[in-house]
Amino acid sequence: MLIRRPVAEVFEAFVDPAITSRFWFTRG
Repeated sequence: MLIRRPVAEVFEAFVDPAITSRFWFTRG
């Protein structure tokens, strides 16, 4: 799989959902 995106964008794409899920699970 070839990813032609900036590292920051890819990093954010992976981290954002992870943080959101953890936040909801911790909060809930």
